[in-house]
Amino acid sequence: MEIIKLGTCSLKISLSSEEAGKCDFSKNKDDIDYENSGSLKFILDKAKKEVGFDVKGRLCVEIYTAPSGECEIFVSKAKERSYKEKNNDQQKRSIGARSIYVFDRLEDILSACKRLADNTSFEIKSKIYYDKNKYYLFLFDTDTKDIKYSFLTEYSKYIKNSAALYILERGKCLCEKKGVEIFSKLL
Repeated sequence: MEIIKLGTCSLKISLSSEEAGKCDFSKNKDDIDYENSGSLKFILDKAKKEVGFDVKGRLCVEIYTAPSGECEIFVSKAKERSYKEKNNDQQKRSIGARSIYVFDRLEDILSACKRLADNTSFEIKSKIYYDKNKYYLFLFDTDTKDIKYSFLTEYSKYIKNSAALYILERGKCLCEKKGVEIFSKLL
């Protein structure tokens, strides 16, 4: 068995075909419960003793078995993030963000607003403008890269924020507040 520390957070373990044959994960990968694998625990304990690899926390384990029976195991530690850090990252991406979608037809913006209202459990800050036979939906404080907003491009086209001044100046405001909520009830 060869144990190589690849950094503070990763490890490579090479097993000969004889050593791999003694392990419970060398047979059928689909049936293995890695969290409760006695062989993996034994190997990780040995890695801790030999190279000082700390096995506390979340681990990502990748096991590659060669047709001749040799085995390589790659172990890396996942960086632990607190619930508060995850929420802060989400808020940093979304607070103050503005996204603009342009719709060619009234039916399209009504359908999109209906889906938005049905698929979210919170009030979406939004405005709706009209100019030259186009409808503009402004969404605020939402991360439009989130998959739950991806359907909007089925009905509309995403436009750059640089167009906002033109729309605000020339367009007619149909809903100053709660545009999604109001338009979702019109369908």
